Amino acid sequence: MKYIVDIDGTICTSVSNGNYLEASPIVSHIEKINKLYDEGHTIVYLTARGMGRHNDKADLARSEEHTSELQSRGLIS
Repeated sequence: MKYIVDIDGTICTSVSNGNYLEASPIVSHIEKINKLYDEGHTIVYLTARGMGRHNDKADLARSEEHTSELQSRGLIS
């Protein structure tokens, strides 16, 4: 099965100032998602990060790099 997972408010706390490095991981949620992955499910992370800063221009928002943050939190390899 494929699970689509939001980032802010789901695997980490939401921040109002746009500084996503201040977001804290929600460990219990991450553990559940990791368990699903270990059971063979596909996990897809979905986010609207960057949309506000770029006036809802998806191409500009997609150009932001969130991979390193997810890697540093052990969410992706």
